[in-house]
Amino acid sequence: MLSHSFVLISLCIVFVTCLEHPIIETSNGKVRGNTNNITDGRIYHEFLGIPYAASTEREFRFKKPRPVESWSGIRNATKFGPHCHQLVALFYPVLGMDDDVSEDCLSLNIWVPGELDSGRKLPVMFYYFGGAFILGTGAMYPGQDLAVHGDVIVVTFNYRISALGFLSTAHSSAKGNWALWDSKMALEWVKQNIGKFGGDEEQITIFGESAGAVMTSHSATSPQTSSLVKRAIAHSGSANGYFGVVKREHIKKGTLDLASFFFCDDEDDLQHTVDCLREEEPEDIDLFAILSPVIFAGTLPIWLPTVDEEFLPLPPKEMWQQGYGKNVSFMTGKLKDDAGGLIILNPLGLFYEDALSFAGDKESLEFLLSLITAAYKPIDDEVVFSIKDRYPNLKSDDFIERSRAAVDMGTDWFFGSGSFLDAVYHSDKSDKGTYNYELQHKMTFLDYPKYINGSHVDDCYPLFGEPFLETLRKELKCGEEWKDGDIKFRDNLRAYWYNFVKTGNPNNGPHPIPIGWPTFNNRTFAKIRITQDMGASSIETESSEKRNLYKFFNNDLYIDPLQTAKSFSTKSYRRSSEVEKKLDAAISNLKNIGSRMLRNAPEQREKLYKIIENALNRREAKRIKMNNKAKDQDMKRRKLS
Repeated sequence: MLSHSFVLISLCIVFVTCLEHPIIETSNGKVRGNTNNITDGRIYHEFLGIPYAASTEREFRFKKPRPVESWSGIRNATKFGPHCHQLVALFYPVLGMDDDVSEDCLSLNIWVPGELDSGRKLPVMFYYFGGAFILGTGAMYPGQDLAVHGDVIVVTFNYRISALGFLSTAHSSAKGNWALWDSKMALEWVKQNIGKFGGDEEQITIFGESAGAVMTSHSATSPQTSSLVKRAIAHSGSANGYFGVVKREHIKKGTLDLASFFFCDDEDDLQHTVDCLREEEPEDIDLFAILSPVIFAGTLPIWLPTVDEEFLPLPPKEMWQQGYGKNVSFMTGKLKDDAGGLIILNPLGLFYEDALSFAGDKESLEFLLSLITAAYKPIDDEVVFSIKDRYPNLKSDDFIERSRAAVDMGTDWFFGSGSFLDAVYHSDKSDKGTYNYELQHKMTFLDYPKYINGSHVDDCYPLFGEPFLETLRKELKCGEEWKDGDIKFRDNLRAYWYNFVKTGNPNNGPHPIPIGWPTFNNRTFAKIRITQDMGASSIETESSEKRNLYKFFNNDLYIDPLQTAKSFSTKSYRRSSEVEKKLDAAISNLKNIGSRMLRNAPEQREKLYKIIENALNRREAKRIKMNNKAKDQDMKRRKLS
């Protein structure tokens, strides 16, 4: 007979095990998660890597996602799923993540504070990661700290990126916006299942940063998703911004340019082009998708959302103006020096120079301005002169003044103008509340120049708390403890965000705020500056001068850089000397970048070299095969004649 003590001990072990690995039954089957504590001891539960859609490999590539098949038994949801294919994943071990990539990557992660109780009805924060649509993953944004401090459920998810997420022929063969369709399926899964985790399916706030903010803005207005969400917060990105949307004819051109690397391009048979690309290796597509826009158009990668007449039936401006998204409460804004990190190190220079180029250098500034002129028509010196008149210190002889002016210009162009216009259009049609903000704080552990006061991505630190990029900060010895000013800034920001998530109004809710935040409208243009110390001066009206600048950067002259690029045909399967020369240079510089950035990670560096080598070998083998096939066909024709 079992002793009384043995039975009690066994029951305790079972109870503790259940606490450490809670089980929830979803619509697809049971999942087993983890139970942990944040640094102050408060408990949370996490469920990681839950699939919300099926694999997108091969014949399912460049298509809308499919529902995931249900499973029997209990599925472990105790670690993150693989990232969607991206070359940059090779650098992720430096951030404390693995580099596992797959086309079977559509999964989501859930953090639940306190007890697991389906009757709690907690608000849900659903996050879209950023990364210029060429990098990023849900695993990069651990949600436990945000969830516990706000008593909200946090969800992050993976979506396809780069060409695998946005390739489009502007034709029924591939309309594009695959990443946006991924987000719809993820939202539908959350809507159906979050109640079982204690969430309120009627209180979903979508939020995202940079490219994730673009996704957020589009999802807030799209007829496919706007009914699934209650509120939206767009951090440093917008549907109306520079990376908000690409014209259909231009992404079609980009698709044909990419296909030409694989000898798949056929403008007369776009279905063949897409089917041909489905046969290629995903890592090869990702590699050439990064290099192709640089080689053909002289721009950064530009795989972006496009008007597909279904997810995005109209251009963003018209979507807002026609009242799409009017039933969603909307918050949008930027950091004071949002472009600081992007411009001080000119990222496009990486593909052309052997060393990092600083925007303060006169040569680099001229190059940066040339990118802007490539985005406007008519393409002449008038645009450059107009910009230099608006930012006179771009012509200064002082390095810091030039750099400061470049940061101001980039912040207005990339982030401020589109965000401001989203607020204008939303407030004009919606009575649900529009709120505009500017964040102004440099986290003390970030080593920026003194004139940078809050740059791109910096808002993710106070938002997600100490777990965000914790491994990297320790590796770089940035300082593990936050200073008092950082904590005050975090608490101020979070108080507004939590209240907005719970009530639709950042002023109303259980979280005390330092000062009232007025709504934005087309008369007051009210904006709040969120800092560590806030008072009456934190509320201001966007100046007419700044509004005119935003109008300048978003006027009807705007096009995207692909319009002026020259296409190169490779249908003959012969090397185009011009393309091959540019490809060799881009590959060489990519290797140099990898060598520098992975100098302390030799295994990852060798993986990068191997990916490049394999892609080039497969491309050359295909070229030879197709050339031989063409010769055989030519010989047969000659014999018949």
